[in-house]
Amino acid sequence: MKFCFIIPYYNEQSNGIRVLYQAALMFSRLRKCYIKIYDRKHNQVIENPNLELIPQEFHLMISNNHIDTENFIYIMSETPALVPVNLPSNSKLVRYLLANPFFFNNTNVSFNGEYLLAYSDFISNTLPQLFIETIPEIKIKKKSIKCKRKLLIYFGKFRLNNDCNHLNYLNEFIQNYDDVEILHRNYPSTHELFINKISEASLLISYDGMTSVTHEASLLGIPVIMVDELNINESFHSKYKNIFSLTMLARKNKPHEILSGTPYKTSSASSKHTRECIDLIELFFLNK
Repeated sequence: MKFCFIIPYYNEQSNGIRVLYQAALMFSRLRKCYIKIYDRKHNQVIENPNLELIPQEFHLMISNNHIDTENFIYIMSETPALVPVNLPSNSKLVRYLLANPFFFNNTNVSFNGEYLLAYSDFISNTLPQLFIETIPEIKIKKKSIKCKRKLLIYFGKFRLNNDCNHLNYLNEFIQNYDDVEILHRNYPSTHELFINKISEASLLISYDGMTSVTHEASLLGIPVIMVDELNINESFHSKYKNIFSLTMLARKNKPHEILSGTPYKTSSASSKHTRECIDLIELFFLNK
């Protein structure tokens, strides 16, 4: 069988998107595997994607996606809940759950007839798992942070609503810093620049409780405050109780602990483990 991953344009700042691209690469070593680029705004796959927005190692997988895909097994994450409108109505679908479906939209989606694959046992301890971790190993500019009063505010997947009075909470921090900068998923433009920004800071405030940025900052010895996003209600699921509560993560790691190396050190499932997942997926659809 052939596989086709449906993924948004590559975003170096999104750990989830990096994982999906890496998973496609792993599948391609064992089966014919392609990538279709997903347009979130219109809920459809893009027929002629801009390859300049995608790393070159994936170009061949994308340039061949015009072929007949009627018998493909499509692999998507848990979001979006709806299937792209321009996929065949009888498509075989696998959901690679990077988070529980209701985590981002407060809706427990039922994926009837779809095969479910979990990212880790935090998502599910009963589903087959394919764990892929991309850990930055980036050159860090050697700068002293002891005397630098720099505050970074990260807005990742945070969604502003009409009631933004809680943002006044930032004032007590901002007035105590000489330099304040706002970061988000598209700024800085590369993860290397992003990590170097963090390494210069005295404090990072994150409005995204699901981002790996907080972990990376703590590895650099930068204290992190995670602020409740307010738009996500996790109280209905005990596993997520207080996960977004205001928390200070002060680690004792030495600054600049992440040293130079390849852009990403990938701790991935083995080829054997990946093959086992593929075999389970194929068996599921053969028996349908």
